[in-house]
Parts: sequence; C-alpha cells; structure tokens
Amino acid sequence: MKKMPTHIEFRMSNIQSVSFSYDIIPKKNRKKLSDLTNYKVDYLIDPNYKKDEIDVIFTVQLKYLKTDEEYAHIKEKFTFQVKDLINFKKENGYLDHMIILHVLSPSYSTFRGVVHQKLRGTYLEFLFPLPLLGADMLLEKIKDEGKNQKKDKS
Repeated sequence: MKKMPTHIEFRMSNIQSVSFSYDIIPKKNRKKLSDLTNYKVDYLIDPNYKKDEIDVIFTVQLKYLKTDEEYAHIKEKFTFQVKDLINFKKENGYLDHMIILHVLSPSYSTFRGVVHQKLRGTYLEFLFPLPLLGADMLLEKIKDEGKNQKKDKS
C-alpha cells in the first residue's frame, strides 16, 4: 500500500463561471418561493484531475418540488495547482480522498460567495439556500470512489 505525503501544497489558480440562469417569476408568484416546502435544492460536485491540477465543478439547481422543473442554476469551476499531485494517486488511478477533502472546502466556501454575488439584487438573493457544509459532507455528495472523479487521461 502506497504511503501518502504528510502535507499538501496547493493553491486555487482559477475560478470560471460555467453557467448561470434563473427564471423571471412574476411578483405575485414570488411569495410561494419564500415557503421552503415549494422547492428543493440539488447539488452536484464533480472533481477531476490532470497532471498537477484538480478541477472541482460545483452545480446547484433550485427546482420546483411538485414538477421538478428548474428555475435557477449556477455552475462554477475551481482549478487548483497541487504540488506533486502524482503522490496522491492511488494504485487504481483515482486520487486519495484526503486531497479531494482539502480542495472541496475552499471551493465550496468560494462558491457560496459567488452565488451570493450573482444573486445580489435579484428576487432570489435571500431565497437561494446554500447551507454551511463541512468538507466531509461534501465528499459524501461525490459518493463512491471514482463515480464522479475522472482519471488523468495523460
């Protein structure tokens, strides 16, 4: 079994807006949105890596509960430069969960700030719920090892 390094040197090198949209809802219907029982939030976290970079793509969708129809969508990509990333690869080609945990936390906190800025001044400003989540809870969203983690193609 390969021994993992004891410390990680990394930095966020890029933030890219992939997509952002929301429906214009007439004011008379907006009151329904303030009732949390009328909508749900779906999250997708998609980490992948290549050479000494890890990309983490966060997608959040706000959907009507009854119809599952989306009315808001934000997708952002965070790129991290990781020194000696090859040392964090497991024998099966996937990254060790420890390195994923380290990049999820700053990605998510930055994502929350991006969402706040994008929704500022819109009717969704105070309605789009992004709870505080620990990195371990974010890692659970990825689920099974490799399910949403793309291997290095090089």
